[in-house]
Amino acid sequence: MRPSCGITADCAVTSYGALQDPWELGITLEVIGNPRLVVEIGCWAGGSLYAWRQAGAEVIGVTLATAPDFDGHGATVIYGDSAAGETRSLLLSVLGGRRPGLVFIDGGHHEWEVAADWQLAQSLEPVMVGFHDIGGHGEVRAEWDRAKKDRRWVEIINPAPKVVNPAIAPAYRGLGTGILWMEG
Repeated sequence: MRPSCGITADCAVTSYGALQDPWELGITLEVIGNPRLVVEIGCWAGGSLYAWRQAGAEVIGVTLATAPDFDGHGATVIYGDSAAGETRSLLLSVLGGRRPGLVFIDGGHHEWEVAADWQLAQSLEPVMVGFHDIGGHGEVRAEWDRAKKDRRWVEIINPAPKVVNPAIAPAYRGLGTGILWMEG
């Protein structure tokens, strides 16, 4: 077990495997504030689950697969296809009628996968929805551009990303996060 390194985006990336730019994740944490309940679609190593949990949120993760060293950091993790009816039913059961403050989409990166996750996010009636990889994947970007129409939104894209892990350095180029507010 790795030692806790605090409530920082750098820690989530360097110690817990969040596949995000630390600057972007830090700004994202500031923008979202302190939601009580976060649903994350796509969890891989669990690094962003760590970030949401350290910020005080109850976290529910939905994921097809995880990294070999996955750590849920106390989140409730639902294993299944986010587009499948049985996975959606299980998520609704775990939510028990509660409304998430944030649904964070970081699952599949094909347009149809992002569209299905966006549809699921909307059905949960969250306060905010986050899209990861809006700058690095054209198909994610296309769905993000459709979703943000007629809504208040912000894009968080590091203009000078630093390489945290040289083994995955290309993954840090232009990832970007988009946050949109579902009301107002």
